[in-house]
Amino acid sequence: MRSRSLIVCLAILCPFLLCAADPIIARYSGVALNGGKFGYLAEVQRKLNELPADCRPVPALVVNGLFGSKMRDAIQKAASCPGVRNSLPPDSEARNGALTDALWAVLFPGRSKPSVYERAMVIVLTQEATDYDRAEWNFCQSRPLYDPAHGQTTCHSNDPTSFLTWGPRGATAGGGGEVQRILYAVDTDPNMKAIVDGSFGSTAADVRRLTRLDAKDVGPFLCKIWIDAQLRQQWKDGFARFGASPQVQHVYDALYASSSADGGKIEAYYRLYASAGIVPTEVDYAFMIDRATQFSGPGAKTIAAAAAAMKSSGARSTPVELRRWIALNFRPSNQRTDRLGRDVVFYVDGLDASGQSLTPEERTAWNGRNALRSRDAGLSELVQLAEFHAPQFDYPRQPRGSEQLDGAERGLCPATVLQTFEAPAAHR
Repeated sequence: MRSRSLIVCLAILCPFLLCAADPIIARYSGVALNGGKFGYLAEVQRKLNELPADCRPVPALVVNGLFGSKMRDAIQKAASCPGVRNSLPPDSEARNGALTDALWAVLFPGRSKPSVYERAMVIVLTQEATDYDRAEWNFCQSRPLYDPAHGQTTCHSNDPTSFLTWGPRGATAGGGGEVQRILYAVDTDPNMKAIVDGSFGSTAADVRRLTRLDAKDVGPFLCKIWIDAQLRQQWKDGFARFGASPQVQHVYDALYASSSADGGKIEAYYRLYASAGIVPTEVDYAFMIDRATQFSGPGAKTIAAAAAAMKSSGARSTPVELRRWIALNFRPSNQRTDRLGRDVVFYVDGLDASGQSLTPEERTAWNGRNALRSRDAGLSELVQLAEFHAPQFDYPRQPRGSEQLDGAERGLCPATVLQTFEAPAAHR
């Protein structure tokens, strides 16, 4: 009876997942995927541009990691060429413009397909619209913008302790201080030390100083940088060069994979799944990464509640049902609709496969986001990932608090701006 149920389950799921002879790695189905300028989709674009003249796209694809209609058309053209066509199964979705396992093997002979982490990050990057070479200042996000010289004196920040955000996982120079940890890890490695000077030039000394400041001084210090338009841009340009370094990207990823960052949050989700008696799949893993990128992991109460909810639903409990329960019951209070829209991405395929429908709230949130589907990033519900162990971040910690600002420097940050992050601090 159990094997019969499995066969029926696979028959339902396969049309929606990766049971085809040539599994999909990525495809465009109305929502452009963002794989980043440094990811595998950008490499595929580069390879498509290098194909023989009658196979490559005209005009050439912009190598930016965006998988939209132009990249779909370029893959269709490549798949029609004899050198590629004969290597594809007859029913390969590459003929319809998808990046598939077989097409990957043609473009990158002998190289493994993108990992589940790399495929998951395509969804994260699509949702976050960030990359390793992009930093954003978060002071005074009011509209109209803070500009005392022209009478605009209102200053409000969506996250008062997130002074500067950088990269695909939203590293901040406030809050958790991930920016400082990465900077210090790179700068104290003899093989990478020159990267800070090469990236930040005349501002390198201040960038290094950031890693030494006490937490209470980080806001005023970065405020005095931000208030100077020239310095503000120099820092943004510096992070663009810094983040473009493969060595820096490696350190960045190592931090977020670690138990002291998002890896620890993912471990908490694995404990939740174990308590609920459910083994995570590729889709679950990607769901965890996307959630960990935006906010905290589940605590003991949420884990217990999830286990109780799945137990009450009996033997029918599935990963899809658990993801949906988490989406509806565990989301940040200040981003409930936005978070739900991102979460639906990871269970709408499962609902379609079982004949269920989204609620009006779910559909509105999903469409309000971008109506993306996890299957478009090649994530499978049939591949289980039973274990996850976050490594340690094996780099030295910065000497945080070894230097403090004096009163004169703190005074360089306008009082209107200063109070946006110092007032909340008084109540923490």
